[in-house]
Amino acid sequence: MIPKRCDKRPRDEAVEEVNEPPEFMIANKTPPLLLAWWNDMGHYLQTSIFKHLAFLTDIMRISPDRDLIAALIPFWDSANNVFRFRDFELTPTLEELGGFTGLGKNLRNKTPLAPRNVSGNNVLEQIHLNHPRMLCLDNGWVTLEFLYARYGNKQGFLQYGKQLKNGNHYFTWEKHRQEEFMVAFLGTMVFPRRDRKIDIRLSGIVTAMMKREDSTILPMILADIYHALTECREGEKYFEGCNTLLQVWFLEHLYRHHYQSKFKSDWKSNILDHLDRVEELRKNLPEGVKAWAEYLRELTASQITWNYHWFPSAEVICMSFYRPFFVLMGLRGFQPYAPLRVLRQLGRRQIVPIVENMQNFVWEVKSEDRRRELEAKRIWGGHRVLGLSTMIEDRDQGEVDLLYFHWFHDQAPLKVRPEGSVKEARDKEAEVEVRIKQARFEVEENYQSTLHAIDKELKTAREDLAQMEVEMGARARAAQKTAERKHRSTIQTLYEDLGIVREVVDVLQRELDKKGDFFDAEKARFEDEKAQFLALQTRQQAEFDKERVQFDVERNQLMNDRERIRNQLELALHREVGIREIANTRQQQVQDPERNYRDVREHVHNLAVHVAQSCLDCQGMGYEQFAREVPTFARHFTAELKQIYRMLGGQPGPEAP
Repeated sequence: MIPKRCDKRPRDEAVEEVNEPPEFMIANKTPPLLLAWWNDMGHYLQTSIFKHLAFLTDIMRISPDRDLIAALIPFWDSANNVFRFRDFELTPTLEELGGFTGLGKNLRNKTPLAPRNVSGNNVLEQIHLNHPRMLCLDNGWVTLEFLYARYGNKQGFLQYGKQLKNGNHYFTWEKHRQEEFMVAFLGTMVFPRRDRKIDIRLSGIVTAMMKREDSTILPMILADIYHALTECREGEKYFEGCNTLLQVWFLEHLYRHHYQSKFKSDWKSNILDHLDRVEELRKNLPEGVKAWAEYLRELTASQITWNYHWFPSAEVICMSFYRPFFVLMGLRGFQPYAPLRVLRQLGRRQIVPIVENMQNFVWEVKSEDRRRELEAKRIWGGHRVLGLSTMIEDRDQGEVDLLYFHWFHDQAPLKVRPEGSVKEARDKEAEVEVRIKQARFEVEENYQSTLHAIDKELKTAREDLAQMEVEMGARARAAQKTAERKHRSTIQTLYEDLGIVREVVDVLQRELDKKGDFFDAEKARFEDEKAQFLALQTRQQAEFDKERVQFDVERNQLMNDRERIRNQLELALHREVGIREIANTRQQQVQDPERNYRDVREHVHNLAVHVAQSCLDCQGMGYEQFAREVPTFARHFTAELKQIYRMLGGQPGPEAP
């Protein structure tokens, strides 16, 4: 007996019983050929692909987590296309996936793409091949190895030139190369198949994406994720959807971001940024399917970040005028999509959603269904939008109407899976055995796929070789018969032609001799002109050297003249200073003549006293001492006389040496 919970809603028996991982597989790595193809194309072709796939190609750098996907499957409600946890529902939305991939811009004004049936001949036209029809194309698939050999490998242009429809133009092949990469990428990473083959209908999807800018592939991606979850919930052992996007979407809701939503599209990849955010989460994330299942059983709404901090849309589509949900056209069928059940993810207040039976709109189709496409497009065309005014303030925690809690807990529990739909591993060894089996299966699949492709190409090459041998044999026999018929007449014609050729050769020899004489004359004339040029060059060099010497002489003369003028200028400035001093002295004399005469008499008296004292000092001196004292006396005497002279208004002369 399973105990009842206090919230009135019985615990899901399927969730309760899942203690070990379900035995199923996913596309758990990027194929090496696809990664090599992407790296070899270079920045220019990658930019061209970005115009159509945006940041979707960044999922090649994400490591898929099989344990998380396996643990999520029991919580999937295939009747309403939502994950149902303890006290809340969660589902991938178009706006969220559009924010990750960069494909969500102006989503409500775009037309969802729908798959189209493609015959073998049409596929050859779309993948630009002249090769005869092959069985795999008629069966609706092609291998990654087949596309890589012709478009991924750099030598494909030369190796398969006759099979490629490009007019033998390399740039046309480069254009086709990016188209086929998009087909290979979508077929292996976004819409994978259990047998690792690529659905040929994707070639038509790629063609439509490149021709129609108002189209979008995003609803098709989400529809196939829903389809894969439902199939695995019912017992399918391979996830045929984009499990990488599903993984990134769910982990992002567990991350507590540090700032509020800004509702604008930045020119960056939120998929690559997700790697950094997961590093912060890693220490708190469980490991293994069993641990993930236990974690999800105890997960509550308060642990969820409802609205991404980089959420790109201020306006979101919530329902249609015709239905409270949309019908998305996928590669493998039609799936309902009900945003009203997860308004908190869109930054709105969660209310009790309008509920209708959506199972009548789950249509599994293997080919195109125009009637149902029209119905899905009609519902899409009647979309209703929630504007910015409906946005709530606390978008991280979300806001919920009280009636919603009663409605949620009154919902019927999820249906128990059919017996045998999931094989449970009872211990750790069984889980390891599952992983080993998956690895062996992948290796065997890759080996068989590669071997099959090689056998096909070898068989084709042998057939082409045999056909070429037959054609060459027929051509050789026809040529031999034609040669025998024309042999006799041809020999006579050849003899006649030989005589004509000999005459022509003689004429050409004579003309050649004439041209040789002319060449010798031209050579001699050239040598004479060369000698004249060298002589002229020598003369010009001598004249140049002579002019250079003369220039140096003139320059030195100019330098000397400049130095002389500078000295004269300094002397004039010195005289100007003297004249200013004389003018000042005379002005002072004019202003106070009696004082000047008194100063003159005082200087004359001082000079007489000094002369008399010097004469007394010289009486006892010897000759040598007298010779030493005389210059000092002369300088002092001269200075005093100059001072007296200036005081009397005289003009000073040049300085004594």
